[in-house]
Order: sequence, then structure tokens, then C-alpha cells
Amino acid sequence: MVFLRARRAAIVGATVLALGSVSMFEAPAMAISSTISAPVNTSNCPSSPPALVNGGFEDFSNPATEPNLASGSHNGSAYYGFWHGYANGPDQILFLKPSATPGAGQTANYVTGWRSTSPLIEIQRQVSSYSSRHDNAGNMTAVNPPLSGVATASTTGTTAYYDLYSAQAAQGTYWAELNAIDNSALFQDIEVPSSARLFWSLKHRGRTDTNEQMKVLIGPVANNTASTTQQTTVYKYAPTNVDKYSGYPTYGSSFTTESTLTSKLSDGWNRFEGTYPADTSQGAPATRTMRLQFEAVAGGFGWTSFGNLLDDIQFTAFMACPVTQTLTVGQTAQIDVTGLQPNSSSESVSYGIRQALSALGNTTAPSSQFATTGDVVSFTPTAAGTYTADYQVEMVFGGQTYSAASQITYVVSANPNAPTASNPPTLPATSAPFVPLGILGAVLVALGFFVRTWSHKRG
Repeated sequence: MVFLRARRAAIVGATVLALGSVSMFEAPAMAISSTISAPVNTSNCPSSPPALVNGGFEDFSNPATEPNLASGSHNGSAYYGFWHGYANGPDQILFLKPSATPGAGQTANYVTGWRSTSPLIEIQRQVSSYSSRHDNAGNMTAVNPPLSGVATASTTGTTAYYDLYSAQAAQGTYWAELNAIDNSALFQDIEVPSSARLFWSLKHRGRTDTNEQMKVLIGPVANNTASTTQQTTVYKYAPTNVDKYSGYPTYGSSFTTESTLTSKLSDGWNRFEGTYPADTSQGAPATRTMRLQFEAVAGGFGWTSFGNLLDDIQFTAFMACPVTQTLTVGQTAQIDVTGLQPNSSSESVSYGIRQALSALGNTTAPSSQFATTGDVVSFTPTAAGTYTADYQVEMVFGGQTYSAASQITYVVSANPNAPTASNPPTLPATSAPFVPLGILGAVLVALGFFVRTWSHKRG
């Protein structure tokens, strides 16, 4: 049995189309497998998503939109709570407190989800043009004519380019600088299923055009103490953009392997990724709390106060979750197996990084009632009942393919508007008596013949 898969439609999560609607899938179509090779998970996934939050550093207390943001100074030199710059450069730097720092104005001055070994976390942005600037004490100076703050290949070699210019984000608008005021570390503690393999991915760039280095540490947390180890098998993908200073980065399939993450400004945003094994030991708990930590090794020019830009960080257990969808006969249910669960704003059908639908099989309804487009499974039942279909998603990491599978359950009820023997179709009410159509037609034909004959005789 083969299912046709066309280019992906713009469908997120689960959708039930109206009765009588038709799903239009784009050509050309290609076949996806009907063979499920991974074990089919029928246990519910955790209610809390087993994934890192705010990996793009887009969610934080922003003085541009929150005028009452707390501000102050750290050791009289590093000021937090407002956008500012250095060396007469643009307002591209913002220091904030870690979100888990007690008494730091957690509700008014924080970066969502992130904790740090440093008292400050640094957020950065690109300023395309600026006509005023602020120093690190908040003093404003007009700039006339306006200047550009966009880094290019020609600005990379200037004396203070890391203060006067910055490159674009790897995704979104903002990113973090790991060396805020020292060789610090950013981290999150995440509860994940013990039986699931963990995957992580991040984008790293130098703030200067010298080699800036960092490392990734992962390990379990017990009694608020983490036992992390450095990840020594890390896959590095260099961006394929011709211009490393314009647009979001793109990547090919080629990679190298290293243990210490190293990047320069002119490299663009390198993508690094790796995996962490599942806990398959006897008597392992159902879940475990894992720490994912990013730690600076060397900043720009070997200094500790700047360097190591981070963006688009992802960390998750790879797992496929059961789905239940209710619908009626004649409706079409569409489920994106990489999107959200039906009627949920946070729980996903599957968890992974760039995972994709690879197989649909073991269906208990005729295969003609199923179709796929991209990562979306469509089902249009013709009879009431409960039906199931197994689905499989795949991820490719470091040239290796990983698979996870689960099951979709469809609970189909009869169409309440469909005619039945006890509920025959009704004809529209009229004021005229009902005359069978066949008799009425015969009368009209005879009347027409009579009129033509009578007219002929009179002529």
C-alpha cells in the first residue's frame, strides 16, 4: 500500500474540514512508505512539552515596549535595563537579569526561561540606521547625519567594528552574547522522558573576526545539582550563503565534527548539533530532569567581556505521540504530525528538530480514505466507527536517520444530516397539490399536441 505525498500545504496542527469539502493537494506527488519500522508508542506524551523554551531569545523584558523596566548598574560599569552601545556605536546591547535570580525584578527584568552563571544576560540586535545613541550609563547623544549599524564584509576589519556594527540574527530579531561580562554559561533544566534520545541544535557566530569558542554540556539534575559532561561529538554545518551578512543562513548536508564550537564573525552563523542517549538502565524513572548548558571558553581577541553569539537554540526529546481526532462521516480530518495536538496550544503531535513524516501504515480503514501532503495526514471516512493509523516521523542528524512512531485514532460518528430509512428526505412544501412528475409531463405533452392540431385546423 502506497500513499501519495505532495508538496506541503500551509496546515498547522489538526483541522477538520466542513462536510462536503474537498482537499486539494499540489502536484507533483511522491510516494511515502506504508511500512512502520520504529516501535509504535501508544502512551501519552508528557503534558509539559519536553523542549527548551525561548531558544531564539525573542521573549524578554524589552525597554522599547515596557517603559517601567527596572534598570541599574552592576559593579558600576555594566548597566542593565536599557538599550545602549559602546565606542559611539548604536544602541544594540541590552543587559538583563537571569529569570531565576531572586529579587532581580523577575516580573519586570528578565529573559524568559534562561538562567546564567553570570549576574547578567546580554541580548543584542542589529540597528540598520541610527540618529541617536546612548552610552552604558544611559546618556543620549544625537547622531547627524544618521549612521548605519549593519556589519558587512567591508566593515569586518575596522578597529571597533564589533561596537559600531552587528550582523543580522540567525532567526527572528534578537540573539544572545554568551560573554556578557565574563566567561559565563547560559542553561535550562528540562524534564524529559528517560526512554527518549535527546537532540540539540544551535547557531553560533563570532562577534569579532577572531576565533571565539564555547562548549555544550548536558547531564542529569538531582537535588538542584547538575552532573554535566561536555559533548565531544558535535556536528558543524557551515552556512551556504554567499553573503554571510545578509538574510537568514541556509545550510547543506555537508558537516564536520568537533568538540569545541569555534566561529568568527566572517564565518556567518555556523550550525552545531548533537545527540544525548536515552536512559535504558534497569529501573530508570519514567522522566528525568536534564540540564543543557552553553559555556564560554574564549571570547573575542581572547577577552572575557565580549564574544560568542548564540541564536536559534533547540533541545528536545525525539518522540511521536498518540493523537485522537473526532469527526463525522463525510468530513475530512487533517493532522500535521509535526504540529500541535487537536485543541491544544502547547502540546505537539511529535517532538523533534526538523522532523518529517516518513510513513503511514497499519490503517484500519481503507487506504483510499487516507492521503498525505507534506507532514499532513488527511482522512475522510465513509462510515461511522473507530479507526486507527500508525504514523512515523524521521530526523537526520550527523548523516544518521532516527525514527519514532505513534498512532492516530479517529472517532467517527454518523452525519446527523444524512438521510436514513427512518428519516427520509423531505420535499419543499408548496401550496399546490402534489402531482407526480411523470403524469404532469404526459399531460403537458398531450396539451401541446391538442393546441397544435386545433391551430392547424383553424388555419
